[in-house]
Amino acid sequence: MAIALAFLGSWLIHLAGLFTDTHELLRRYPQAVEHPDLTSALQDGTLTLGQIKLAIAACLLLTGPVAVCFLVVGGVPTLVIGVVGVAASFGYSAGPHPYPYTRLGIAEPIFFAMFGIVAVAGTYYAQIAWLAAAASQPVPSLAALPTAAFLVGLPVGVLVTNILLIDDLEDRRFDASKGWRTLAVRFGPAGSRLFYCFFSLLAYLAPLVL
Repeated sequence: MAIALAFLGSWLIHLAGLFTDTHELLRRYPQAVEHPDLTSALQDGTLTLGQIKLAIAACLLLTGPVAVCFLVVGGVPTLVIGVVGVAASFGYSAGPHPYPYTRLGIAEPIFFAMFGIVAVAGTYYAQIAWLAAAASQPVPSLAALPTAAFLVGLPVGVLVTNILLIDDLEDRRFDASKGWRTLAVRFGPAGSRLFYCFFSLLAYLAPLVL
Protein backbone atom coordinates (compact mmCIF):
# COMPACT_ATOMS: atom_id res chain seq x y z
CA MET A 1 0.00 0.00 0.00
CA ALA A 2 2.84 2.39 0.86
CA ILE A 3 4.53 1.80 -2.50
CA ALA A 4 1.26 2.16 -4.41
CA LEU A 5 0.39 5.45 -2.71
CA ALA A 6 3.93 6.78 -3.10
CA PHE A 7 3.83 5.94 -6.79
CA LEU A 8 0.40 7.52 -7.24
CA GLY A 9 1.41 10.72 -5.48
CA SER A 10 4.72 11.11 -7.33
CA TRP A 11 3.08 10.26 -10.67
CA LEU A 12 0.41 12.92 -10.18
CA ILE A 13 3.05 15.50 -9.26
CA HIS A 14 5.09 14.58 -12.32
CA LEU A 15 2.00 14.69 -14.54
CA ALA A 16 1.13 18.15 -13.21
CA GLY A 17 4.68 19.23 -14.03
CA LEU A 18 4.36 17.87 -17.57
CA PHE A 19 1.08 19.73 -18.09
CA THR A 20 2.72 22.89 -16.74
CA ASP A 21 5.62 22.47 -19.16
CA THR A 22 3.16 22.04 -22.03
CA HIS A 23 1.20 25.11 -20.94
CA GLU A 24 4.31 27.29 -20.74
CA LEU A 25 5.68 26.07 -24.07
CA LEU A 26 2.43 26.87 -25.85
CA ARG A 27 2.05 30.20 -24.07
CA ARG A 28 5.59 31.44 -24.48
CA TYR A 29 6.44 29.86 -27.84
CA PRO A 30 3.11 29.70 -29.73
CA GLN A 31 4.79 29.58 -33.14
CA ALA A 32 7.29 26.87 -32.26
CA VAL A 33 7.02 23.76 -34.42
CA GLU A 34 8.62 21.56 -31.81
CA HIS A 35 5.20 20.07 -31.05
CA PRO A 36 3.11 20.71 -34.17
CA ASP A 37 0.21 18.57 -32.97
CA LEU A 38 -0.24 20.68 -29.84
CA THR A 39 0.27 23.93 -31.72
CA SER A 40 -2.35 22.93 -34.30
CA ALA A 41 -4.80 21.87 -31.58
CA LEU A 42 -4.36 25.23 -29.88
CA GLN A 43 -4.93 27.11 -33.13
CA ASP A 44 -8.07 25.23 -34.16
CA GLY A 45 -9.56 25.41 -30.68
CA THR A 46 -9.60 21.70 -29.85
CA LEU A 47 -7.16 22.49 -27.03
CA THR A 48 -7.06 25.59 -24.85
CA LEU A 49 -4.64 26.85 -22.24
CA GLY A 50 -7.55 26.89 -19.82
CA GLN A 51 -8.07 23.15 -20.27
CA ILE A 52 -4.41 22.52 -19.50
CA LYS A 53 -4.71 24.61 -16.33
CA LEU A 54 -7.70 22.50 -15.28
CA ALA A 55 -5.63 19.34 -15.84
CA ILE A 56 -2.86 20.76 -13.64
CA ALA A 57 -5.36 21.65 -10.91
CA ALA A 58 -6.96 18.18 -11.12
CA CYS A 59 -3.59 16.47 -10.65
CA LEU A 60 -2.76 18.60 -7.62
CA LEU A 61 -6.25 18.07 -6.16
CA LEU A 62 -5.90 14.30 -6.48
CA THR A 63 -2.48 14.49 -4.83
CA GLY A 64 -4.05 16.04 -1.73
CA PRO A 65 -5.46 12.85 -0.13
CA VAL A 66 -2.17 11.03 -0.71
CA ALA A 67 -0.25 13.86 0.95
CA VAL A 68 -2.61 13.88 3.94
CA CYS A 69 -2.29 10.10 4.29
CA PHE A 70 1.50 10.21 4.38
CA LEU A 71 1.48 13.22 6.67
CA VAL A 72 -0.61 11.24 9.16
CA VAL A 73 1.50 8.10 8.77
CA GLY A 74 5.01 9.48 8.35
CA GLY A 75 4.78 13.00 9.70
CA VAL A 76 6.69 16.01 8.43
CA PRO A 77 9.55 14.07 6.73
CA THR A 78 7.16 12.52 4.20
CA LEU A 79 5.69 15.95 3.56
CA VAL A 80 9.19 17.32 2.95
CA ILE A 81 9.81 14.68 0.29
CA GLY A 82 6.56 15.63 -1.44
CA VAL A 83 7.33 19.35 -1.28
CA VAL A 84 10.77 18.76 -2.81
CA GLY A 85 9.11 16.81 -5.62
CA VAL A 86 6.57 19.57 -6.28
CA ALA A 87 9.27 22.27 -6.24
CA ALA A 88 11.46 20.33 -8.67
CA SER A 89 8.57 19.50 -10.99
CA PHE A 90 7.11 23.01 -11.19
CA GLY A 91 10.48 24.71 -11.01
CA TYR A 92 11.33 23.23 -14.39
CA SER A 93 9.00 25.49 -16.36
CA ALA A 94 6.89 27.67 -14.07
CA GLY A 95 7.59 30.88 -12.21
CA PRO A 96 8.72 34.40 -13.16
CA HIS A 97 11.96 33.02 -14.60
CA PRO A 98 10.86 29.84 -16.40
CA TYR A 99 13.07 26.98 -17.47
CA PRO A 100 15.98 27.78 -15.13
CA TYR A 101 17.24 24.19 -15.26
CA THR A 102 17.63 24.19 -19.02
CA ARG A 103 18.98 27.73 -19.22
CA LEU A 104 21.62 26.95 -16.60
CA GLY A 105 22.37 23.53 -18.05
CA ILE A 106 21.43 21.61 -14.91
CA ALA A 107 18.30 19.80 -16.12
CA GLU A 108 20.09 16.46 -16.41
CA PRO A 109 21.50 16.50 -12.84
CA ILE A 110 18.06 17.50 -11.50
CA PHE A 111 16.40 14.62 -13.35
CA PHE A 112 19.11 12.25 -12.13
CA ALA A 113 18.68 13.29 -8.51
CA MET A 114 14.87 13.41 -8.43
CA PHE A 115 14.03 10.31 -10.49
CA GLY A 116 16.89 8.28 -9.07
CA ILE A 117 18.11 9.15 -5.62
CA VAL A 118 15.08 10.98 -4.19
CA ALA A 119 12.50 8.67 -5.79
CA VAL A 120 14.11 5.44 -4.58
CA ALA A 121 15.09 6.70 -1.12
CA GLY A 122 11.65 8.31 -0.74
CA THR A 123 9.89 5.07 -1.63
CA TYR A 124 12.03 3.20 0.90
CA TYR A 125 11.22 5.75 3.58
CA ALA A 126 7.50 5.55 2.77
CA GLN A 127 7.62 1.81 3.45
CA ILE A 128 9.48 1.97 6.76
CA ALA A 129 7.29 4.85 7.93
CA TRP A 130 4.17 2.87 7.04
CA LEU A 131 5.43 -0.25 8.83
CA ALA A 132 6.44 1.75 11.90
CA ALA A 133 3.02 3.39 12.08
CA ALA A 134 1.29 0.03 11.66
CA ALA A 135 3.32 -1.37 14.56
CA SER A 136 2.67 1.75 16.70
CA GLN A 137 6.38 2.49 16.79
CA PRO A 138 8.12 5.87 16.37
CA VAL A 139 8.66 6.81 12.74
CA PRO A 140 12.41 7.07 11.99
CA SER A 141 13.86 10.32 10.69
CA LEU A 142 15.20 10.83 7.20
CA ALA A 143 18.69 11.02 8.68
CA ALA A 144 18.27 7.42 9.82
CA LEU A 145 18.05 6.11 6.26
CA PRO A 146 20.97 3.85 5.38
CA THR A 147 23.43 5.02 2.75
CA ALA A 148 22.41 2.09 0.55
CA ALA A 149 18.90 3.59 0.23
CA PHE A 150 20.43 6.50 -1.67
CA LEU A 151 23.08 4.61 -3.60
CA VAL A 152 20.66 2.04 -5.00
CA GLY A 153 18.88 4.84 -6.85
CA LEU A 154 21.94 5.72 -8.94
CA PRO A 155 21.27 3.18 -11.76
CA VAL A 156 17.64 4.28 -11.93
CA GLY A 157 18.66 7.92 -12.12
CA VAL A 158 21.04 7.52 -15.04
CA LEU A 159 18.54 5.44 -17.03
CA VAL A 160 15.87 8.13 -16.61
CA THR A 161 18.45 10.76 -17.55
CA ASN A 162 19.08 8.81 -20.75
CA ILE A 163 15.40 9.17 -21.65
CA LEU A 164 15.71 12.94 -21.24
CA LEU A 165 18.90 12.87 -23.30
CA ILE A 166 17.14 11.11 -26.20
CA ASP A 167 14.30 13.63 -26.13
CA ASP A 168 16.70 16.58 -25.99
CA LEU A 169 18.73 15.19 -28.87
CA GLU A 170 15.68 15.29 -31.11
CA ASP A 171 14.74 18.81 -29.93
CA ARG A 172 18.24 20.29 -29.80
CA ARG A 173 17.65 22.87 -32.57
CA PHE A 174 14.47 24.15 -30.93
CA ASP A 175 16.15 24.19 -27.52
CA ALA A 176 19.14 26.11 -28.87
CA SER A 177 16.85 28.77 -30.37
CA LYS A 178 15.28 29.25 -26.92
CA GLY A 179 18.63 29.61 -25.19
CA TRP A 180 18.46 26.26 -23.43
CA ARG A 181 21.78 24.64 -22.58
CA THR A 182 20.97 20.93 -22.58
CA LEU A 183 23.69 18.34 -23.07
CA ALA A 184 22.47 17.84 -26.63
CA VAL A 185 22.78 21.56 -27.36
CA ARG A 186 26.23 21.90 -25.78
CA PHE A 187 27.81 18.72 -27.08
CA GLY A 188 25.78 17.88 -30.17
CA PRO A 189 24.75 14.42 -31.41
CA ALA A 190 28.20 12.87 -31.01
CA GLY A 191 28.58 14.10 -27.44
CA SER A 192 25.03 13.03 -26.58
CA ARG A 193 25.74 9.51 -27.80
CA LEU A 194 28.87 9.35 -25.66
CA PHE A 195 26.93 10.48 -22.59
CA TYR A 196 24.20 7.94 -23.39
CA CYS A 197 26.73 5.10 -23.60
CA PHE A 198 28.45 6.25 -20.41
CA PHE A 199 25.18 6.49 -18.48
CA SER A 200 24.06 3.07 -19.75
CA LEU A 201 27.37 1.53 -18.75
CA LEU A 202 27.13 3.13 -15.32
CA ALA A 203 23.57 1.86 -14.84
CA TYR A 204 24.46 -1.77 -15.49
CA LEU A 205 27.81 -1.75 -13.70
CA ALA A 206 26.57 0.03 -10.59
CA PRO A 207 24.65 -2.98 -9.17
CA LEU A 208 27.81 -5.07 -9.37
CA VAL A 209 29.71 -2.49 -7.34
CA LEU A 210 26.90 -1.72 -4.89
